[in-house]
Amino acid sequence: MSACFGEFRRDGRAVDDARLLAMAAAIPWYGKDGQGLYCQASIGLGVLRCYTTPESLHELPIQIATGAQHILAGNYRIDNRAELTQALALSPPPNRPLTDAELILAAYGTWGKACGKHLIGDFALAIWDGAQQQLLLIRDQLGIAPLYYYPTAWGLIFASDLRALAAHPEGPRELDPVAILHHLRDRQYLLPTTAYLAGVRKL
Repeated sequence: MSACFGEFRRDGRAVDDARLLAMAAAIPWYGKDGQGLYCQASIGLGVLRCYTTPESLHELPIQIATGAQHILAGNYRIDNRAELTQALALSPPPNRPLTDAELILAAYGTWGKACGKHLIGDFALAIWDGAQQQLLLIRDQLGIAPLYYYPTAWGLIFASDLRALAAHPEGPRELDPVAILHHLRDRQYLLPTTAYLAGVRKL
């Protein structure tokens, strides 16, 4: 399993990659097959990569769409590959299969924000659209791959692991007492959008 994390700023300040490195350092076990960071002005994306499929062996940690300002960071395994390949009229490059990242970025290029409805599998994705200056977070419909976000006064921090969020210099620092009480009282998992850290929400 891979992990993704990042920061999006709306205050005009550039993302400091040291903040992303602090997030990566909190969850190093995800990155046995490599690490990738992308920092450009208001957006910073990070991935700790673990190869789990034959197609993933042909991917870089951070994927950038050819001819577009679309950048993908995530933990993903796409199961409806044949269906997407046909719907998007894609052909595999010579000597290798299409990667899941290429399918995801092609889906975003075709369907935009609705692309998640066309994907089947386990995934937690961050797609940065440089032309629109927008960050899109997507999680699989069954909620298998976790993805958390933490709104701040200046923007947003996100990660697929709570420990990465807590390691960010401006990340969450306190437990959510209501969430803890709910968990202990009902002896079950939290509500779908709730996390154990105050101010953090699960996508």
